[in-house]
Amino acid sequence: MSQAGARIGKAFAKAAIRGAIAAAMLPTALVMMMLIGSVLSNPVDLNDLIAAAGLLLLPFAVAVLVIAVSSMLIGLPVTMILRRTGLETAFNYAFAGGACGFAIPLIWGAMTPAGRPDLSLALLGAVGGTVTARTWWKERSPMTIAQA
Repeated sequence: MSQAGARIGKAFAKAAIRGAIAAAMLPTALVMMMLIGSVLSNPVDLNDLIAAAGLLLLPFAVAVLVIAVSSMLIGLPVTMILRRTGLETAFNYAFAGGACGFAIPLIWGAMTPAGRPDLSLALLGAVGGTVTARTWWKERSPMTIAQA
C-alpha cells in the first residue's frame, strides 16, 4: 500500500473510531449504571463480570460497525461530491455527517416489522455522524492541501 493510501486508511479508521466513541458514550454510561446497580443489589461471580464487560462493549461494537459501513457507503461518496463541487468545508462535512447519521436510524427503524423509527437512536446517530465527518475532514485536510 502506498503512503497516501495508508494515510487515508488511518484517517478513515480514526474518524470511525472517534464517531463510534461519541455515539456509544451515552448508551455505555446507561449500561454501566444498570450494571453497578445490579452488582450492588446482588452477589456476583466471575462469569457475571465477564458478561458485564461484554455488555459494556456492545454499544461501542455496534457503533463501530454501523459507522464504518455507513462511512464507506455514504461518507466516501459524499466526500467525492463535495470535492468535485468545490464545497469541501468543515461545516459541510459536519452537516452532511450529522444529517446522514440522523437519517440512517430513522430509515432503518421504519424498515423494521414494527415500522417505528427511534428518535433517540437518530440523535445518537447525528452525534456519531457529525464527529465522524468532522474528524474525517480534519484528518484529510492536510492531505488535500498537499495534493493541490
